[in-house]
Amino acid sequence: MRCWLTGVLLSGAALVLCACAASVEPGHEPASAGDGARDGSGRAQVRWTARTLWESDATVWSLLVADLLPRVAGLEVVAMDDKGRGALLETRGDDRAAWWLTMDGLWLGAAAWGDVDPTRCGNELYLAGGRGNVYQVVPLVQGGFDCRAVWFVPDEIHALLVDDVVPHHPGPDLLACTLQGKIFHLLPGAQNDLWRGELLHQETERVRNTVAFDFVPGLPGKEILYVSRAGRLGLLGWRGRELEERIIHQAGEGLARVALGAARAGEPPPVYTAGDDGRIVRHVLGPSGAWQSRVIHECPAEARGVAAGRFTGDPGDESVAVFGYSGEVVLLVRKAGEDRFSAATIFTDSDKGHWLTAANLDPRNDTDEILICGYSGRVVFLLPE
Repeated sequence: MRCWLTGVLLSGAALVLCACAASVEPGHEPASAGDGARDGSGRAQVRWTARTLWESDATVWSLLVADLLPRVAGLEVVAMDDKGRGALLETRGDDRAAWWLTMDGLWLGAAAWGDVDPTRCGNELYLAGGRGNVYQVVPLVQGGFDCRAVWFVPDEIHALLVDDVVPHHPGPDLLACTLQGKIFHLLPGAQNDLWRGELLHQETERVRNTVAFDFVPGLPGKEILYVSRAGRLGLLGWRGRELEERIIHQAGEGLARVALGAARAGEPPPVYTAGDDGRIVRHVLGPSGAWQSRVIHECPAEARGVAAGRFTGDPGDESVAVFGYSGEVVLLVRKAGEDRFSAATIFTDSDKGHWLTAANLDPRNDTDEILICGYSGRVVFLLPE
């Protein structure tokens, strides 16, 4: 299946076809002087500014920050909602523009990007969700986007990953993780042909989120970290052509998100997980090869977002943002030489939160911004002042 979209203007829930993209007026919400907005109004605390980048008429399940438009400097934000629509949101300073990318008809929530397909030039975007379709989206030189379904599985797809994780396959790899706990390696076919999926791993329940990192230098390929509905933080690594699994952490309830922190002084980065019990857990690989896990924060409801970033003005700080069903965005900060993380609510959304990510979208700042989405249908951009 293939579709060509040439600039679809997004304005709230309205949809208007046009020859080129037009700007979207973002909402501007002033920072509040209170101790955190807990009245559902969606206000930010002092020192943070909140702006609504886009608003859907359905739950927005997830976000991805990607570099898809080589002709334009900067990064784009991809939002996926409960009606199976993918929206590309451009952020260029104070300017905003947006396009519809896919209209699957059932929820979309998985996304990844990279140069996977040798038949296409530049980076491709991959989207998937409840129907089991994996869509490839590529910007066209003449404007607009080429969108086509490249693979199908009769199952829900809850996570996608693009990285160098299969050493016997050249180039970046695309993995798809399903409701039934299967992790597939998707292999491009000839131009315009459907892709082929090879089963890499079978987990007991759905795999919700994945990241990749070279935790053990010298081994072929990066290792795959995943979290599952079964409460597992698992590590998959190659030994020759065999994929071996190691369970790093077993939670009492399901795990929803996993994120990497910043590596320091040649050490592997810390790993953070967010769980159905509201706990944010920090996992560290020690010199002996043993992993150590400790709870650094407990959200008042299910946690659905975690990301590390440069959120303070002190480069020595370890800072992590978390989000969840309480609607609160909480900033956790650990000062150099200290053990404890402080916690401050910097924003409260008007409904349950489902996703949080971080990136430096504004080159005028030397800190990262936070993007959130969820049941409110809004994509909110949080900027440290």
